[in-house]
Amino acid sequence: MHGYERGVSVRGAPYDFRYAPHSQPFYFVQLRRLVEDTFNLNGRRRVVLFAHSMGGLYAAYFLSRRPAAWKERYIEALITVNTPWAGPRLHRAFIMAALCNRGAIIFLPCSFFLLLSFYLFFLA
Repeated sequence: MHGYERGVSVRGAPYDFRYAPHSQPFYFVQLRRLVEDTFNLNGRRRVVLFAHSMGGLYAAYFLSRRPAAWKERYIEALITVNTPWAGPRLHRAFIMAALCNRGAIIFLPCSFFLLLSFYLFFLA
C-alpha cells in the first residue's frame, strides 16, 4: 500500500453521521488521542487528516477547537473530499488538498466504499 501500514500509518476514525459534531464531545477526545498516538507511532511525523463528505465538517470542527500550538505540532494537512462546505445543495465535489511528505493519514469516512475508491485512485 505505497509504504503505508494499516493501523499504524493509515488509521480510521469513524463517527456517527446522524449527529452534529457539537453533540459528540467524547468522539473528539478520542480523535485527539488517535492523532497524538499516530504522530508518535510514525516517528513524530505530523498527521494528515483525510475526510470525506461530512467527515470534513467534523475535521474542521475538531481543528477549530484545538490550540494553534497543538495543530502546529501534530497536523500536516487536512484533505477533504466532497465536503458540503456550502450546505447540502451544492453538488460539486470540492477537494482541499495539501501534499505531505509521507506523513500518516487518518480517515474520517462517511461512506467507506466511496472513500476507499478515492483513496486507491489518490495514492496510485
